[in-house]
Amino acid sequence: MTSLDRRDLTHYLQSNLALVRKLDELKSLAYHAYEVGDMDWHNEICRQIDETEATLV
Repeated sequence: MTSLDRRDLTHYLQSNLALVRKLDELKSLAYHAYEVGDMDWHNEICRQIDETEATLV
């Protein structure tokens, strides 16, 4: 593997980590909003999750 390949791989792994962290944070917030009964907040967070997941395709 060349240094350019390693640099590219590192970049993609870091991007993937950021995406996973963002989705994990949003899903935790959605669960919290559901638990406290704030359905407007829950729906907004779910919309953000859907938008984020749409970038995966």
